[in-house]
Amino acid sequence: MVWAGEWRAARTVPRGPTHKSREQVQGINPAASGVGVKADIEAIELLVDEPDSIDFATFYSQEHEGQVRRAFLLLGTSSAAHDAVAEAFEEVFRRWDQIRDPGPYLNVVVINSCRDAAKRRGRETPTDRFPDCGHDDRADHMADCLMGLPFRQRAAVVLRYYGGESEASIAEYLDCRPGTVGSLIHRGLKALRLQLKELE
Repeated sequence: MVWAGEWRAARTVPRGPTHKSREQVQGINPAASGVGVKADIEAIELLVDEPDSIDFATFYSQEHEGQVRRAFLLLGTSSAAHDAVAEAFEEVFRRWDQIRDPGPYLNVVVINSCRDAAKRRGRETPTDRFPDCGHDDRADHMADCLMGLPFRQRAAVVLRYYGGESEASIAEYLDCRPGTVGSLIHRGLKALRLQLKELE
């Protein structure tokens, strides 16, 4: 599993003190310098000056917690949620330089990762609740009810009422028509009401 510190290490190269020469900063013996060393220095300078290095670390720290919570509502367990989000961030990291708007792209990748995880796992009873739920029976009941929905209904309800996404955005994330989203939400809420009523 990949965490914030590892992402930062992967995308950043420490800057050397400004009063040192480039050779001192890079630990290179000037006497042994040649064409190959010059090329190495140029490559390192590109990494040091890469503006996206800090951007990705910031993006990760801002998005990670919320994406894990969303994934938990889609998968029902904390461990599965962390795994799905880690896979999604790995995908975003590989394509970071090609992504114009990483937020929506990450949303799609997390949802796809959760869908794949749900297919692999099938219908399972959650065994490791999200830490913040503690012993809240009501939260546990809601998690169980959400897990009882087909994945697309579950995703539509979670994205609309937990994520605050518009039906148009949800349609893009789920690769369907906006009208289909409304139907998914309607059927999902109806099923949730029935399940919650049975638990009373």
